[in-house]
Amino acid sequence: MALACNIVTIVVPVFNRSNLVVETLDSIACQTALPSLIIVDNNSTDNTMSVITKWAQENRKKNFPIKILSEPNQGAARARNHGLSEVDTPWTLFFDSDDIMHPCHIQNLVCNIKNKPKANLIGWNVIVTPLSGKKYIKHFPRKQHMWHNIFNGIMSTQQYAATTSLFKKCGGWNPELTGWDDYELGMRLLLCKPSIMRIKSKPAIEVRCQANSITGTSFKSSPAKWENSLNSCQTIFQQASMPRYARYINLKRAVLAAIYKKEGDTANSKRLMAFSLSNERNCWKKLLLHFAFNYTACGGRGIHWLIAPLI
Repeated sequence: MALACNIVTIVVPVFNRSNLVVETLDSIACQTALPSLIIVDNNSTDNTMSVITKWAQENRKKNFPIKILSEPNQGAARARNHGLSEVDTPWTLFFDSDDIMHPCHIQNLVCNIKNKPKANLIGWNVIVTPLSGKKYIKHFPRKQHMWHNIFNGIMSTQQYAATTSLFKKCGGWNPELTGWDDYELGMRLLLCKPSIMRIKSKPAIEVRCQANSITGTSFKSSPAKWENSLNSCQTIFQQASMPRYARYINLKRAVLAAIYKKEGDTANSKRLMAFSLSNERNCWKKLLLHFAFNYTACGGRGIHWLIAPLI
C-alpha cells in the first residue's frame, strides 16, 4: 500500500477536460508516495465537474486526501491561486490536467526534499510529446536558472515544485495573464533567490501538448497572451534594476516577432518588431535585434546563444 507523504500537495486546475483528466488523476493516485490533491474546476462547460467528483468518490481514502474546488472566474492562474490558498502542506506542485506522472515521481521528490532540507525549489527533466508526436526531453539546468528561464522556459508548470511559502512570498500566479503565466511566475520565483536543487533521476513526468491547450497550435492566433507576459517580465526586471535581463526579454520579443512572420502574420510581426526596436536606443544593439529577427524568420533556432552575450 502506498504511504501518505504529508509533505506535498498537487494542485490541478481543470477546464473542459472530461475526456483527459481521469488519466491524469489516475497517474497521481498510482503514486508510491501519495500526496494531498486539490482539483480546481475552472467554470467548465462540459461534464468535467461530474467526472472529477465521481473520480474523487472512488479514489478518496485516509492516506490520499482529495479536495475539489470550484473557481468561477475564468483563467488558469485564478484557479491555481484558489488551489494554492487551500494548501496546508510545506510543498506545492502544480500540474496540468492532461499530463502524466510516473508512479515514482512523488517518492523521488520527497526523498530529495528530505536529503536537501535547505532547498525550497526542486526541478527535474520532463518528457515532452508535441503535436508532431516526436518525443524529446526538456532539461532542467544545474545553474544559470534565470537565463535559461528567459530563453528556454525551464520554469514551466510541470518541471518543478517549490515550498508553499515561496509561492506565496512571490505573490502567486498573475491572474492578468492568460498565456505564459508560468514563464512570468518563474521570473518572480527566481528573483526571490531560492535554494535550488535538481532531481537527477530519469524523467518521471510526461507533458502532452494538446491542440486546444493555452498555447494552442500557433502563436499568431493569440498574440496578446505572449506579449502581455513579456511586457510584465520586462517591467519586473526594470523595477528590480536588472537592465540586462530586461534587454533579454526584448530579444525574446524580437524572436517572437520572427515567429509571427514564419506563421504568415506579417502585420503583427512588423508591429511587435517595431516595438522591440523602440525599446532599444543603442544602434549596435538594434542591429543585433534585426539579425536575431531575420535569422529566426528564416528558420534558424537558438539565436540567443549567439546574441544574448552581446545585448
